[in-house]
Amino acid sequence: MRRNNLFPFVVLAASIIGIVDTAYLFMGEYVFHRGPACDFWGFSCDTVMKSSYSMVWGVPLAVWGLLYYGILFFACIAYFDMRKSVFVHFIMLAVAWGIVFSGWLVYIQAMRLHAWCLYCLISEVLAAVMGFALLISIYPVRIKKK
Repeated sequence: MRRNNLFPFVVLAASIIGIVDTAYLFMGEYVFHRGPACDFWGFSCDTVMKSSYSMVWGVPLAVWGLLYYGILFFACIAYFDMRKSVFVHFIMLAVAWGIVFSGWLVYIQAMRLHAWCLYCLISEVLAAVMGFALLISIYPVRIKKK
């Protein structure tokens, strides 16, 4: 498999993990009303999830995350099914947007809230992994043979 073809597989795997991660956050907070269990080792999901930054247009970030990862998942499935480059281009744009948004969320946790949510960080690491895969797909690493 060529390196360029790895990108959709990385995004597919990351989107599955992201769906599980954001579903756990949503279910813990809004279905079971217990909040995610991550107040240990200096993490404070409660502080982050109860902050004014945890909602966008009145919708919890966990719901936006589920939507984002769900769209990525189905875009990857559509690409594997139809092999149309439009899906890869859409995935690339979505990943780029996710990197920017995740960077903003890291800034909020670090500079405004001074609190870290473990499950939020998992999502932000997934964005970084997908971003790295995107860079490699755009600028493949060439190994010179001696």
